[in-house]
Amino acid sequence: MIFDERKIHRYLIGAILLVQFISLFVDIMDIDASQYASISLEMLKGDSWLQIKHRHLNYLDKPPLLFWLSAMSFKLFGVSNFTYKLPSFLFALLGMYSTYRLTKIYYGQRAGRLAAIILGSSQALFSIIVDVRTDTLLLGSVIFSIWQLTAYIRRHSFKNLLWGFIGISLAMLAKGPIGIMVPVLALGTDLVLRQKWKDIFKWQWLVGLLIVGLMLLPMSYGLYEQFDSNPAAEVNGKTGVSGLYFYFWEQSFGRLTGENVWSNNTGPFYFVHTSLWAFLPWTIMLIMALYNRIRSFFGASREKYTEYISVAGFILPFIALSLSKYKLPHYIYVVYPLAAMMTAAYLDKIDTKSEKIILQIQKFILFGLWILAFILLFYIFTPTNILVAIFALGILGMMIWLMVKLPPKNVLIIATAMTGLGVNLILNGQAYPRLLTYQSTSQVGKWLRQHPKELKQFATYRTHMHAIDFYSRTIVNSRSDFRELTPKDQYIYTDEQGVKDLEVHQIPFVVMKTYQDFAVTRLTIRFLNPKTRDEAVGRRFLVRVYWE
Repeated sequence: MIFDERKIHRYLIGAILLVQFISLFVDIMDIDASQYASISLEMLKGDSWLQIKHRHLNYLDKPPLLFWLSAMSFKLFGVSNFTYKLPSFLFALLGMYSTYRLTKIYYGQRAGRLAAIILGSSQALFSIIVDVRTDTLLLGSVIFSIWQLTAYIRRHSFKNLLWGFIGISLAMLAKGPIGIMVPVLALGTDLVLRQKWKDIFKWQWLVGLLIVGLMLLPMSYGLYEQFDSNPAAEVNGKTGVSGLYFYFWEQSFGRLTGENVWSNNTGPFYFVHTSLWAFLPWTIMLIMALYNRIRSFFGASREKYTEYISVAGFILPFIALSLSKYKLPHYIYVVYPLAAMMTAAYLDKIDTKSEKIILQIQKFILFGLWILAFILLFYIFTPTNILVAIFALGILGMMIWLMVKLPPKNVLIIATAMTGLGVNLILNGQAYPRLLTYQSTSQVGKWLRQHPKELKQFATYRTHMHAIDFYSRTIVNSRSDFRELTPKDQYIYTDEQGVKDLEVHQIPFVVMKTYQDFAVTRLTIRFLNPKTRDEAVGRRFLVRVYWE
């Protein structure tokens, strides 16, 4: 069998991008993604680009880049799931390409392609494209900056210096100081261990910091005007808040010192078990690559590694983020491009014996993932989408055929990538769309969009979520207390307790629609099991109220 590896790699990357692209049409999930989408829409409608508002109130949590880009996408292409996710998808592509180019510098073109395939087919990247947060922008910007600054250190081109610090600026505009922390830890450690003292003390780094300062100036001015120069401004129930202090210190470093009030009691090994599933289907190979790097660092073969960017840029931020008092899975994704680089370098030079051992272990993992994916496809989230089933079965059939025809050297990478591809085709093509039918807030928002006359007489009672605002294309009235309801609120979205309140107060009403409702980002076994799903699913109601 004639095997053109380069061509196969290109086909894999193209197929990965296609499956990622499908996810742009999937509904936006509550809570975070729908909140960011509604903030972006409010920014566009209010034409306020420097002072961020959420439901007409001051907002101080995430930096503005996601809101700026999504609002601009809305302005150019209209408001939709696709246009909200498009900027983040483009940054994911930037992340894959930058990972390829950075890996290519040190390990050659083949390893570069492998790194792009590994990152692109990892569960982490698929997940942050379908459920868009700020982390997709962060990931793409950080690895882009590391690539450009690596090129600058090697070639001394001002163009690379400029782009490198533009990347850092974008990363900081996406998620704060971590945007500069990861490149500094990765590149700084590499230069120290390789004793490149002249590169460490270049005066040009000051020019780079000036570039960062200039690019952060609009955001900083907006924070100062909204909060620092206006002590009476209230945010999160507080006044006298410094927006600049919050952004540059409290939001990130305050999670280590305890100044930031957010805490979810996660242990120091939270990101360890997160990475076991988030880096699938490449987890075993990452573990082996990391073990190989650490062992060689302390062994006699230390000199054979020409860079420490990947291992230092992965381990040091991993430790720092693990010390935070508040963690969510996607917080660690920023280091996964460097994990992909390290894994690709390992696989590119792997010996035959190690490869055969890993392949035997990997077969159990891959077929286990396929079994879980088909359970989703044919049992958990039915009815089955026939096209998705046909393509998924086709990918599996082709994978098995290649595993028989190709030598083990080629099977490991191709079969692993095809598994990540096939599993996420099922997720993006069927599981997520079916899952989101249980997000009643988006269903109500779409109903309001189709009934603009009722929108002026609509309110939520006890059950507001951000998807209602985004899909209705407006900031709807929200009531938390029964006494806040008025005769203008003739159409009410509420829960079972809200319906009981209307009955207790003898307010005449008619249930227009009953929705099944579930927090789709917090899956449980009872929900996933179709036989017990009704026990896990709540009910929400759209009622027509007749006030006397």
